[in-house]
Amino acid sequence: MKNNNVIFFISTRWFGALRITEILREKLKNNKYKIHIFGQSDNLFTQFDTKNVCLHTLNIKSSYFDFYSDLKDIIKIVYFIIKLKPVAIHAMNPKPIFISFFSTLFFPRIKFFSSQTGLGKLFEKNKFLIPLITKLLKKINRRCSAVFFFNRGDFQMFEEKNVIEKEKIIFVGPYVNVEKFSLKKGRLEKNFTQVICISRLLKQKGVIEFIEVAKKYKLSGNKIKVNFLLIGEIETKHEDRIDEKYILNAENNNYIKRIDKTNNIKSYLHQSDILFLHSYREGAPSVIIEASAAEMPTIGSDTIGVRDLIIDNETGYITEVKNIDLAYKALLKLVNDRNLIIKLGKNAYNKIARPVDINASTQKQIQEYNKAGILVSK
Repeated sequence: MKNNNVIFFISTRWFGALRITEILREKLKNNKYKIHIFGQSDNLFTQFDTKNVCLHTLNIKSSYFDFYSDLKDIIKIVYFIIKLKPVAIHAMNPKPIFISFFSTLFFPRIKFFSSQTGLGKLFEKNKFLIPLITKLLKKINRRCSAVFFFNRGDFQMFEEKNVIEKEKIIFVGPYVNVEKFSLKKGRLEKNFTQVICISRLLKQKGVIEFIEVAKKYKLSGNKIKVNFLLIGEIETKHEDRIDEKYILNAENNNYIKRIDKTNNIKSYLHQSDILFLHSYREGAPSVIIEASAAEMPTIGSDTIGVRDLIIDNETGYITEVKNIDLAYKALLKLVNDRNLIIKLGKNAYNKIARPVDINASTQKQIQEYNKAGILVSK
């Protein structure tokens, strides 16, 4: 083992890094490594045991390029690199990957890993920057020991754009502890159906579509009682934020009920019947696997990441992105047939959740850490 036994994980939020590295951290800890996690502070991270982890706060602004904020984050990471001398940095999500790359420019001996998700939006929103972004991605991926992918869409996009050497591409698949969310006693019997949406309150996450579907149902006069539960904090700074008045109006008119935050997502999934996720693009949305483990069907959008985790008409319904009418029709199919909810929910568990092996996903990452000389095979 090397003398410097420190690993940095850098993500948008602490929660994301803690969730994705749950088993990997245990392996590293057994090899006497100290873990430092960098990202935005959040409240969800308390779901995880962090007594052996050091947490550091970064700004990680939502805009892809924010010179002063990004520079502050880079300076902070460089400070800790000099102080702690990490043997490796593992960055997750687009913005942290860019920041981490620039932070390691003068530290070539540090091993660098990246977990790539959601870069499609970067190319879509900044088309005039595609040549520059492509060139930068090539440099970043050349620097990496391995690049981990969580969905086929991102994996294929990188191949098509030829921004990475094929031998560095590692497809690990979705990453969820299925056993943790599995339903032990069957779906709750109650006098209403609950539709749940768990998301950051951003336009790109399909939250407006969820609210509009809820509103349409509440005004339809359908006698079957349906609760629409939205879990997420109102965003005030993100460039894609939803107008707070719009969300509060939906709450005040009882179209939806909203909970700011919770450390017990599992409990709310077990109390619900249908997951609604109509994002415009995703990486590998863990909430679909978590809901599938809880034997819930999903109404999802026909987009990368989301459609990869739904079998249409078998584990839920895939409908056109931003199409409120089609999402509403899919909802009615389920709301009007309790047995269909149960059937598709069981299918989701057997066909979506069970095939996902958290240990297998971690093992692929461990193999790359072994190749880089960070972990020693036993």
